[in-house]
Amino acid sequence: MADCAGCEGVGQVKCIDCDNGEVECGNCDGTGRMDCDHCDDGSLDCDRCDGNGQESCDTCDATGMVDCNGCDGGGEVDDEWY
Repeated sequence: MADCAGCEGVGQVKCIDCDNGEVECGNCDGTGRMDCDHCDDGSLDCDRCDGNGQESCDTCDATGMVDCNGCDGGGEVDDEWY
């Protein structure tokens, strides 16, 4: 067995769908605010992201890392692949 070149033997790589486990909130488009017709200022905090504009990434379960496809998360590959 040899260390996987794709993940340098770690077994995981950075998730390409997010930034450190967070993605732009799909409810407020990352603004953190929602329109509100009966509110004094015309908007209120988004209830999905609590007003921060970000939500957890479903792809990596908010870890920012996913299993490497090259080694299926094991960190090693058969020597014959090299």
